[in-house]
Amino acid sequence: YETYLQLYPEGADADRVRQRLAALLATDGRPTPKAVATTDHRRREPKGEWRSGGSLSAYYMRDESYQQIADTATKTTTDIADTNLNQILSAGDLFAAYSDPNLRVKFRATGTYASDFRKNGHDVGALSALYLEASDPGQRFYGRIGRQTRSTGGVLGRFDGALASTRLTETLKLEAVVGSPVNSPRKMMVDTHRTFYGASLAFGRFRNAWDGDIYVIEQQASGHIDRRAVGAELRYVEGGRSVFGAVDYDVHFNTLNFAIVNGSWIYGDGGAFTFSLDYRKSPLLFTENALIGQPVFNLDDLRLLYSESEVQQLALDRSAESKTATIGVSQPLTKKLTFNTDVTISQVAATPESGGVPASPSSGTEYYVSTQLIGSGLFREGDIGILGLRYADTANSNIWMVDLNTRYPWSRTFRINPRLQLGYRSSKLNSGTELSARPSIRMYYTTRHRLQFEPEVGGEFLKSDTPTGQETTAGYYLNLGVRRDF
Repeated sequence: YETYLQLYPEGADADRVRQRLAALLATDGRPTPKAVATTDHRRREPKGEWRSGGSLSAYYMRDESYQQIADTATKTTTDIADTNLNQILSAGDLFAAYSDPNLRVKFRATGTYASDFRKNGHDVGALSALYLEASDPGQRFYGRIGRQTRSTGGVLGRFDGALASTRLTETLKLEAVVGSPVNSPRKMMVDTHRTFYGASLAFGRFRNAWDGDIYVIEQQASGHIDRRAVGAELRYVEGGRSVFGAVDYDVHFNTLNFAIVNGSWIYGDGGAFTFSLDYRKSPLLFTENALIGQPVFNLDDLRLLYSESEVQQLALDRSAESKTATIGVSQPLTKKLTFNTDVTISQVAATPESGGVPASPSSGTEYYVSTQLIGSGLFREGDIGILGLRYADTANSNIWMVDLNTRYPWSRTFRINPRLQLGYRSSKLNSGTELSARPSIRMYYTTRHRLQFEPEVGGEFLKSDTPTGQETTAGYYLNLGVRRDF
């Protein structure tokens, strides 16, 4: 039932599934007992159920590199040794949930803490999620408050705030959101100088295939309009075919912020065709983009230097147009072998010189081609072997990459994952070349008590030849991790 609701969250069928799920949770999944005669005729209310779980982990991570630079002009050699990483990364993802026939409540907290052992290193904490949500079993009313992530209704990722929705009919739902964007989970406090609020109307599921939403949203920074947009999203899923489209138009700048369409079609005996078309401002358009390259750090100070119309033009100048198109095909060759390939074409437009910020040239048309031959169960049940080939024709270089990635289940509790990447890069700016090799091996050992050990060791070897000399880099990394799921 929970899987069904993830796939089909809307509609009368979903409401019936939620009711059945609530009944199961209220009775611990046991069959309803037969009625037994009793002298106590008082009505017995179903009891609620508490659930909790999550994971805790700790990883020791070390990364060291040694670089030798030979300058042909001065005939000198420079050696550089660096400890790039030396830390323990602790992580937790915990939840607690309560359900009864009338109410569903969930609390979730997800975060990390990095203890840096390098000289002059700094310990860093990050909070990815911290929220409380509640709804009735049919989700006629739903609310969530705290740090959370959302990618619909005009919200562009992680934020601190509140989300609420109410179902108007079986196919219409009204949603409202207010909050402050979170650029990095390392920022623990709410960013009070930037706030947004918006509303959306979600519709569907129609003909058991269509759903989507339309929205309006406004964001302010230091009391100035940072973003004011309208948009729509539409999804179609039926019979092995799916299409998703989204468009976002900023009415403050009178320009299109992004428009995307992607889809897939499963055909024959497991074959699949995928496509994606993506147009967007890069970075996405906000008035605060005008601060890029400026000697001030907020819009109040910037408006002392430029008029409002000039600030808007600076924001537009710093937001380049990015266009990307991808098509891909996955085709089973045998019961154990599958061939995948995809081609991507992208282009980032030039930006003009303005406000003391120099112009940036267009990337031109860049091409990326990737192919994979995937084998499963070649030597024993559960093993996977992937041979990948990638080619990139970018503005500055041509890149070829070979990737051999395998996973072998030695036993029910022990798996090994050796990997080898080989690369070659040739520069278009000069006659420089680069050879690279990155071997690694990761192991997984799981105990009966859901305790998982994940040791990993790898290396990197680079050799670069340029008109001015030669650079050789050798390094290694080591990760020792333990994880407990409960």
